[in-house]
Amino acid sequence: MKLSNLNGAMRGYLAVATFGVGSRVGSLVAQLGALFVLARIMTKADFGDMMTAFAAYRIISYGVGTGCMSGLLYHVSRDPVDATEIPAHRTFAALAGIAVLALEIFLLPFRADIAALFGKPGLADWLLYLAPFGLIYTLIYTATGAYDGRQWINRSIALAELWPNLLRLVLLGIILVWRLPVWTVGAAFLLSVAIPYCAVLFRLLGSPIRGMRPIRRWDLHYCATFIGHSLLSMQLQGIDMLIVGYLFSSTQTADYAIAGRIAVMYPFFQQIVFKKFMPRCGMLIARGDTAQLVREALTCRDFSVIAVCFLTGALLALAPWIVRGAGDFTSALALLVALAAPSFARAFFAGGDAILRMSGAANFSIAIMFCSFLFVVVTPFVAMRWLHIFSLPLGMTLSAIVLNPIIAWRIHQRMGFWLFARRDFLVLAGGLVGIAAMTLWAGPEPLRWPVIGAIVALPGAILIMMNARQILDMVRGRPVRAAQA
Repeated sequence: MKLSNLNGAMRGYLAVATFGVGSRVGSLVAQLGALFVLARIMTKADFGDMMTAFAAYRIISYGVGTGCMSGLLYHVSRDPVDATEIPAHRTFAALAGIAVLALEIFLLPFRADIAALFGKPGLADWLLYLAPFGLIYTLIYTATGAYDGRQWINRSIALAELWPNLLRLVLLGIILVWRLPVWTVGAAFLLSVAIPYCAVLFRLLGSPIRGMRPIRRWDLHYCATFIGHSLLSMQLQGIDMLIVGYLFSSTQTADYAIAGRIAVMYPFFQQIVFKKFMPRCGMLIARGDTAQLVREALTCRDFSVIAVCFLTGALLALAPWIVRGAGDFTSALALLVALAAPSFARAFFAGGDAILRMSGAANFSIAIMFCSFLFVVVTPFVAMRWLHIFSLPLGMTLSAIVLNPIIAWRIHQRMGFWLFARRDFLVLAGGLVGIAAMTLWAGPEPLRWPVIGAIVALPGAILIMMNARQILDMVRGRPVRAAQA
């Protein structure tokens, strides 16, 4: 062979990242556009209430959908053919739909009580308006397990992100131009996911392959474990929104909602790499090819850090103009910088959770995620007296830098390799110090923000220089050596 396995792996990840960038950029622009339109359709307080309800359904949809997606991905990645995927997809979709429908039937009668608990009467209406969206959104998440298992990465991105975001932008634009009632926002959210999901339904119902995959106790346990794992992992624009909604006013919640929705995009391109790695991880573990798994895990990590640093830096460089498009949200600018820290820290351990998940180590993974959940929930109540709303990003960052090394240690214990390279420690520590300094320096002056973006992107540039020889060898088609872990 002319190229090493690592060279092939890096080319594969680069190809997927390059091919997926167009759809990701379109989705990114559509998300920002929809966010701005939403902020102009309603008052700042109403926007905060709506985003709190959206966060609640996002937690449910992501939790149940990703849990069922994990079970579907586990089976499909090991045998990526229609005869395996179609029956399994029907089974896990039915399981996800029934679970969310039961949750909504139970919760909706108490929506007024929930709104009273949060001190936001308008929240009750939004819990009702967004309920159908929550159900279909869950089925979308579940379907990505089938597509990722078949390594149809761009189809998965289009289904879960590109088409929903584009449709949402168009539909919200119609509401804004025609001055339709605010409740129609719920209908726009529903149609934005229901229309793309019709293609999935057509495939499942029109396939010549009949029947459903029998569900086993192991499947239920595996899905239930990762439903819990996913619910606990919803820290940005999930758990945090509920905490902010409970502790702070509707206007402060709106500020955090804007900052959080933009911060969700920081790992946007990293997720392309992760979608490529997840099914490959399951296949390599099933084959027992630990050497190739090590190489691909390190490749996934390097690409993840670079992707997070550069996209975060670019978004922060444009932050004053982005925030201005939503209206009076300049008070959210410093939060935008602070929220870069959790995504940055997690990128250095990218792939760790996938390895645990695809190797069946569900109990350890959910134990770690429960501890992470505690960090995010407890830190604001302890530190809000001194840090106010900035206690939320602090809790997420502490969770990332304390618990991810434990995941790396567990992988080393099980498989004999370290996911986190020793040389990366200084880059991680320096990057976090830079983000903290830029949070303190952040202000409304537009000329500051290109400097802030450059400082946040700097660790990614350092990592490229550290791997310059391997990258050049890859581009030239020469064999490259694995980085030392």
